[in-house]
Amino acid sequence: MFRWALVSNTTIAPLISRLKSEVQSCGCDCEFFVAEHGDAGRQILSPQSELYSFKPDLLALYLDIQQVRPGLEFTLALENASRCEAIVSEVVEHVILMVTALRDNCVAQLLINSFTVIPRTVMGVGLDPIYRNAVRRINLKLDEALANIPQCRIYDCESLWAEVGFQQYDRRFEMMAQFPFGVLMQQNLVGEWMRFFRALRGLSRKCVVVDLDNTLWGGVLGEDGPEGIQMGDTPQGRPFRRLQESLKALSRRGVILAINSKNNSADVLPVLHQHPDMVLKETDFAVMQINWDDKATNMSRIGRELNIGLRHMVFLDDSASERDWVRQRHAEVLVPELPKEKSGYADVLLRCELDTLAVTDEDRKRTTMYSQEKQRRDSQAEAPSLEEFLKSLNLVVEVQSLRSELLDRAAQLCLRTNQFNLTTRRHGPEKLKQLASGDKSEVFMMKAADRFGDYGWSGLVIAEIQGESVFIESFLMSCRVMGKNVEFALMSVLCQWATKRGCSTIRGLFIPASKNAPCKEFLAKCGLTANGSATAAGGQMFEAEISKLQLEPADHVKISVNAAEKWKIT
Repeated sequence: MFRWALVSNTTIAPLISRLKSEVQSCGCDCEFFVAEHGDAGRQILSPQSELYSFKPDLLALYLDIQQVRPGLEFTLALENASRCEAIVSEVVEHVILMVTALRDNCVAQLLINSFTVIPRTVMGVGLDPIYRNAVRRINLKLDEALANIPQCRIYDCESLWAEVGFQQYDRRFEMMAQFPFGVLMQQNLVGEWMRFFRALRGLSRKCVVVDLDNTLWGGVLGEDGPEGIQMGDTPQGRPFRRLQESLKALSRRGVILAINSKNNSADVLPVLHQHPDMVLKETDFAVMQINWDDKATNMSRIGRELNIGLRHMVFLDDSASERDWVRQRHAEVLVPELPKEKSGYADVLLRCELDTLAVTDEDRKRTTMYSQEKQRRDSQAEAPSLEEFLKSLNLVVEVQSLRSELLDRAAQLCLRTNQFNLTTRRHGPEKLKQLASGDKSEVFMMKAADRFGDYGWSGLVIAEIQGESVFIESFLMSCRVMGKNVEFALMSVLCQWATKRGCSTIRGLFIPASKNAPCKEFLAKCGLTANGSATAAGGQMFEAEISKLQLEPADHVKISVNAAEKWKIT
């Protein structure tokens, strides 16, 4: 079960019920630990505290600057410049001390708030800027310092307050319970924590499916014609142009775009190809369902073609009836309400759970990769047999030990891979780095390419030497390379590595999840059998002698291996 700790030098307990509800809506089981103002310092600074015994996976820290330095808003502006700067440094050092203790005593992902900048104080218009600028300098220094602490991220409270307005700072609650958050700010703060949670757990949405008429452009193409639709630099066209620009930006960092429109494709394609005001082109869309079928059916088709679950999809449509129909048929799809004022269309994307924590090369190439995958499917449909199709691909697989520049991609694979994932363990960069540097463990990354293009880094194996046995801690592959026997090539490399380390047996733990049955079948195909011992997580241990494995032939795959020097394979 995922463990989430919340620690604050003020009161945050009233936020927990709202947070639990949000986590449950994601379909996640989560255990919470809360340490508040009277106990936060002890919990953080004592290595034997209940906080560290809890062993959180995620820790959100909220520090109120008025608790760190009481009365600062009344006194700071009256200090001389050197003393003011000294106070700034003292506050920064206090926070760094807290965060360093957290990092030294637990492996959790850390979320640390920036301090709230009060817009005005009783000191007046001439002195208020001194206080505000000092708090902003504290925040900037913290941003720089915490960037060097692994798995530590800052969430910006000044922006959160700006979104809801500082009238949401509830002085009455602050006096009564040291809880200054009005209802809208409570929603905003919990929402910000959830953005990180979803991104860290691989729950962010992956695909935006968009309607065309009066959504991607103004007007109805079939009635107004190409010359009459609006998306240019005019008052009528700018809302649609901004939406297209926002979608283009999302596409560049890895979000998949698709079209679901009741239209004639013969009318739409020339607009995508030639219209001078179109920001998005046909090549920006991985799938296009342009027909007169109902849009819920089209959503299913898009999901199948992309090989992603409906819960990873967002649907934008100006029609309330179409939105309701898709919601009724596919509750997993996020279907946001679009405002009556079209100038707000692009801002809807801010609430569509599309957050990411890092952008990889694979993200930047994702739309191109889906286009290449369509070419592969077309080629397979024309091939006389699967064997002939696989031979025609000219598959090349490269296996490397994990390098620092691949940490983000490795963590992303752990987060996002569900179908071919032996344990669905969601390792972050620091955990992967630790495993890769171990004396008796290794992390292998796999890259694949064929005549249609590059699959990118699409496989990962974590292996541990345990006496004369190699234990597969994780074995996962992107769905893009499934069905091409690449998994057997990767297993072959792992067995070669293990044999050279003196291992004679291989063991792997399969932990069942909603979609990873193909991994259990893969172990059986390789000749591993269940040994009857189950784990507390409901997993099943599989094992076999390496010499007796039955790996399916992968003669159509050319393999190159570049292992770390400590595990050199010759």
